[in-house]
Amino acid sequence: NCGSSVFAVSAVATSNELQDAFEGAGLKCVCDVIPTPTPLCKYHYHVVYDELQARLKPCITCGTWLKQSNHRRCPQPEIIQMHLREMTGFEGEIRSHDRVCFTCYKSHLVILKQNKPVSKDSDLQQLIDTYYQQIPSVDQVITTQDVITIAMARTLVTVGKELLGNRAMLLTSIHSLFNKYAKDLVKAKNMPEPQELTTISSRWILSKLTASLQHHMIYSCKVRKYGTLVYRPNSDLIVLLSEAMWKLRNTIKYK
Repeated sequence: NCGSSVFAVSAVATSNELQDAFEGAGLKCVCDVIPTPTPLCKYHYHVVYDELQARLKPCITCGTWLKQSNHRRCPQPEIIQMHLREMTGFEGEIRSHDRVCFTCYKSHLVILKQNKPVSKDSDLQQLIDTYYQQIPSVDQVITTQDVITIAMARTLVTVGKELLGNRAMLLTSIHSLFNKYAKDLVKAKNMPEPQELTTISSRWILSKLTASLQHHMIYSCKVRKYGTLVYRPNSDLIVLLSEAMWKLRNTIKYK
């Protein structure tokens, strides 16, 4: 009842997809089941159409397809874009209407928080213990999503322990660790290797870690080809550098 012209949303979308689109756009339908095609005024047609189109695109920051997950508009995109460019070598452009997956959305909210609390050993240890206790049993692995969930949970605990020991990790190493955990689970369950694992990007893993470990973790990418370094806010980087160079010296055979 908001205009004389009537437009119909394409019947390609199912009733459930339209329901999700209505909710995502902040609209309510008086019908119990939304008919397809759905007659709408021009304004609401474009609102729902844009919402449906967003689900056919990847997350602007990690590349995950939004159709497969809940998503939100990127909060304060200019700040998030600047942060990601300075800290991770991100080269994309985030506009006000761009959507991000829910994992990235939560990590962006953490980035936007000011006056973060100090990372304490006792708090980090308690957080690690909590996540460890929440890791599902291997017996519960049935679907590809189960593999991803457990592999990410194990990766999270491992990274947490490294941070607790005031050690740093490259994001590429963390991504490799996730893949190892996932492949071990697939092998243990005699499952064919899921194609979906190849879509899990290092940026998605970074967003997951940021959202979970919050103020206990920061990251930086000073030189893109060297990758993103993940470390604890109160770590002494000189000590970490000294340790890394000492290990490198012991692995190189000088002629």
